[in-house]
Amino acid sequence: MLNNTNQNESTSNRLTTAALVVRSRCSQPALECVPILPDAGIPRFNQQDLIEDALTSVEAKRLTELERDIEDGQQAFIKMGTALAEIRDARLYRTKHKTFEAYCRKKWSFNRAYAYKLIEAAAIATDLSPVGYIPSERVAREFTKVPKDQRKEIFQSALAKAKCEGRTLTAKDISEKLRPDSRFFKHRQTCRLGNSVVTYYCVYDFPISKIILSSEVPNFKTGADPLTGVVPDQELHSDFIPLGTAPLVIWLRRTGIYELVTGRHRRDLAKRMGETNIAVHIVREDQGFSVVDAKMFDAFSNIRDSQGSIKDYAHFVKNSPVLTEANAKKQGLLDRAKGRDGWNLGKNASDDLYAFWMGDNITTEKATAIVEAEPTNHNLQQLGLIQAIKGMSASDIKNFIHAINANAGGNAEQIDLLGRDDSAIMEAEELAALATKHQREINEKIRAVRGSASRPTLAAQAGVVVNDPESALDHVSSCQSERQRWQKWWLHDDLKEILRVENSAN
Repeated sequence: MLNNTNQNESTSNRLTTAALVVRSRCSQPALECVPILPDAGIPRFNQQDLIEDALTSVEAKRLTELERDIEDGQQAFIKMGTALAEIRDARLYRTKHKTFEAYCRKKWSFNRAYAYKLIEAAAIATDLSPVGYIPSERVAREFTKVPKDQRKEIFQSALAKAKCEGRTLTAKDISEKLRPDSRFFKHRQTCRLGNSVVTYYCVYDFPISKIILSSEVPNFKTGADPLTGVVPDQELHSDFIPLGTAPLVIWLRRTGIYELVTGRHRRDLAKRMGETNIAVHIVREDQGFSVVDAKMFDAFSNIRDSQGSIKDYAHFVKNSPVLTEANAKKQGLLDRAKGRDGWNLGKNASDDLYAFWMGDNITTEKATAIVEAEPTNHNLQQLGLIQAIKGMSASDIKNFIHAINANAGGNAEQIDLLGRDDSAIMEAEELAALATKHQREINEKIRAVRGSASRPTLAAQAGVVVNDPESALDHVSSCQSERQRWQKWWLHDDLKEILRVENSAN
């Protein structure tokens, strides 16, 4: 406990007067303030009725220093807020006051809510100090309305504007960055996204400086730089030509922030080329456009444009349980082979198969072959995965799975038994190799017939007269029918018998 009582009382009177001045500068009545931060690990209930033990001499000295900072804080809110935070966290108020709130009220004549505003303002100013100097508590507190991951970019933009105009940064500079500009919402359009009708707004000269990367909607493509949203080695390097360039899609959040949904590489190119404005389509969170919508739209856009990898597609599909195959077709996600493969692997691969593929332990070709051969039975997928790891080709894996399934008659229990039977596995491997051989031969025959003019010897072996186009067409049609049968040989008894005879002969 401090020894010099008279000096402390004098200091207390001066600080109380100073605190009244500080409180008068609060933009809102003290009773209307709402606490922003919780006490950092401090018990607020069930406290002892009696004052706790006295401060040590070190603590008492530190309290005096911190309270001097608070008095000086009329002109230095950062020092004042930081001092209050330390007094709260170390509970240096405990000798004379049971709670931090009582300390603030009795010692400084402001309530707990205002103290917390000072603490948060100081923390924000300290965090943003590498970007620039925040001139006042009012400016710092304006950043409480800005998501933490967007504060630095908002600060940089607002600070640049203030410097350009030769003046000090104000709270209005920050609030203007958050306030929707009505001129951006004149040209309203609608479109269907999934099962919903989405409203969006067309703007042809939107300020690039207002567009911020979204932390909730990261780039659909893996490996993107978190600061730029651009995938390394996929940067655009041409001149930025607005004519014909698709608009960016940006998302107006309820906070007033414009976040990028899709078009990161175009935005990056425009910024590097010195462009200040760019064409955009704006969707709004306050009109129902959610985080889920934003992620789906970004994925849909990339998949339709064949951007990203099959793994990106599969990851999106696997983590979008509400996405149906019918909806995916309607959105054009299955129009290309990459989209179809991503769908199959994301929706139909067993957990083991998916993990092995994602970990690059088997190739995409083999993983796709397994799922195409058996999209629903995970036991069969497991047997196919084992063969893939052993080095079996994608074509043989398909035929192997079909051979096991055919021998089991589609019975799940029988499949499980065959999977444990080494002789059954060996027979399926042999049948798979023979089936693949027949499929390759029929494909080679079709190529020979179609190119009979350039491959007359092979064409003749297939029974095609080189100078007879009608003969060639008949042979192609016949071979195609035969290929379709061999592609599903397990459904045709005569083809299964051919394979069994050949296998026995070997």
